[in-house]
Amino acid sequence: MAGPTRDGGTDSDEPLDDATVAERWAELTADLGELHVPTDEELRELSDEGAGPPEPQTAHLAPSPGPRDYEPAPETEGDEEDPSSGIDGFVPPDPDPFSHADPALALGWVATVGSLVVGLLLFVLYRPLPDWLVTTLAVTLLGGIALLLWRMPAGPDDRGPGDGAVV
Repeated sequence: MAGPTRDGGTDSDEPLDDATVAERWAELTADLGELHVPTDEELRELSDEGAGPPEPQTAHLAPSPGPRDYEPAPETEGDEEDPSSGIDGFVPPDPDPFSHADPALALGWVATVGSLVVGLLLFVLYRPLPDWLVTTLAVTLLGGIALLLWRMPAGPDDRGPGDGAVV
């Protein structure tokens, strides 16, 4: 890998001679200074005294307040609300009844999923299935899939301007 080095020179694939390596090693070790390696006696004295290297001190900062540290204002007597009115007076609308569902679409889902579930259960529990039952399940499954595909919308829904969310 040829390229620039830290000292501005370039690496090469040529091996360095011993004199250059020794010179560079001497420069590096001179920059480090005198290194002191403790002897066994010094290590024993340190362990007997119980004085090891000092542990680094870390700053203990108080945690900053977060979104869950919010406390609502205490309630007064004039602030009583109806508990059934929800938060801030919002009352969710009643869900639409099932009577607005498309019966053909519901029939398609029941035929598709129902024939698969009944067929799987009969296959596991009742091994020698009669041919007429297998044929009926297959026709019901294909009819349900065909009904779902027929009721599928032909194009995109044009409810609002653009591709954004419709509220």
